[in-house]
Amino acid sequence: MTEEQYNIKHTVDTCGYCCPIPMISTLKVLSRMNVGDQIEVKATDEAFEVDIQKVAGMGKCKVIFSEERDDYTYFIVDRKSTRL
Repeated sequence: MTEEQYNIKHTVDTCGYCCPIPMISTLKVLSRMNVGDQIEVKATDEAFEVDIQKVAGMGKCKVIFSEERDDYTYFIVDRKSTRL
């Protein structure tokens, strides 16, 4: 699936920020989105991947794509639940 085939509604660029800012920024945007919408996140903080997987493990979202890029990690996250 290419990036164009996702239902991306927002982009959050957290490059250069450390925990907890990337997770807080992502959750703020996810909370305003509809279930089934996706957000793309760019992060340089290595802890973000662990944190977003924990949130996904609670059923609140799903990481549907992640990829290491030149100087950041790119994620596409799907909002799965009405409760964040």
